[in-house]
Amino acid sequence: MRRRHLVLLVGLMAGSGVPARADSIALTLSKTPTNATLTWSGDVPNFEVYRGPGPTGIVDSSHTLAITGGSQVVDSQVPLPGAGFYYLVVTLGPCAPLSPATICGAGARCYPTPDNLTACSGPVGAGTQGAFCSTDADCASTFLCAGANRCAKWCRIGFTDCSPGLTCTSIIPAVYAGGQQYGACF
Repeated sequence: MRRRHLVLLVGLMAGSGVPARADSIALTLSKTPTNATLTWSGDVPNFEVYRGPGPTGIVDSSHTLAITGGSQVVDSQVPLPGAGFYYLVVTLGPCAPLSPATICGAGARCYPTPDNLTACSGPVGAGTQGAFCSTDADCASTFLCAGANRCAKWCRIGFTDCSPGLTCTSIIPAVYAGGQQYGACF
C-alpha cells in the first residue's frame, strides 16, 4: 500500500536546512549551488521520491527521482532562480526478494535485513542458480552471490521456493522482509 506525503519546497530559495512536514514524514532540505539534499525521518522504508514542477501529475514515472530504503536523496538538479520544485515521498513498504520489481524496479534486487527494513539496490546481472559470481551484481534480481562465489536464489524459510534437490538455508544473521524470514537455496 502506497502512502503519499507531499512536500512543497517553493523555489528552493530559502537558506540551507529548510524543514518541511507532511503527514508522518519530516523532511529537511540542504542545498548548494549545484545540488539539493533531501533528508527525512518517519514512516517505514522503502520510499519512492518524485520531483516535479507542480503537484499535478507528480506521480508520473518521468518524475521519479529515486527508490530507496534509506532516508536521504541527493538531487543534482536545482530549479532556475524564481522557480521551484515539488517533492513527493511515497512510502512503498517492504519489498519482496522473490519479486523485487514491484517495489525496486527492474534493475534492482530486494535485500531482506536483520531489522525487517528491506532495501532496494542494483545493478543486477543475468546469473541464476549455481552461476559463478564475484558480487551480487553478477546475479539476476532474485538471486544473491553466496557461498563459493555462486549465485543462489532467495527463498522463504518454511516454504518450497527452491528447485528440487536444494534446501532453503538460513542466512546468519537471520534476515527478514515483511515479517518473513529469508534464506538462500543451496
